[in-house]
Amino acid sequence: MAEQQPKGSQTAPPEEPDVRGTLFLTMIFLAMVVGFWVIVYYLLLNR
Repeated sequence: MAEQQPKGSQTAPPEEPDVRGTLFLTMIFLAMVVGFWVIVYYLLLNR
């Protein structure tokens, strides 16, 4: 005989995957892009 569950007690949705590593790598990539453009800007100013 299957037990009846109350309406409010559904199983919890799956947890979100851990994205801290992805955010860390994205921030490093963005810092590299910004640094590249700062260097380009500096070199163009001193032509």
